[in-house]
Amino acid sequence: MTDSPMLVVVNDEEQYSIWWSDREPPAGWRATGFTGTRQECLDHIETVWTDMRPLSARDPETRSVRDPATSGSRDR
Repeated sequence: MTDSPMLVVVNDEEQYSIWWSDREPPAGWRATGFTGTRQECLDHIETVWTDMRPLSARDPETRSVRDPATSGSRDR
């Protein structure tokens, strides 16, 4: 394995990953601006990604209005 430059990417759910720096991030992901070796990128992710839950699970504002856990309606 080589120490090719990698970059840290993040998606709309604020989940992090690493990607090859010479390629465009995959659909749904964007570069964070951090570039380094694979290990440097993983270390950076460990520092910044402190809550592993997707954004939609952390922020009630992003949950669906039809979420049965919060709707309060019952079938009769």
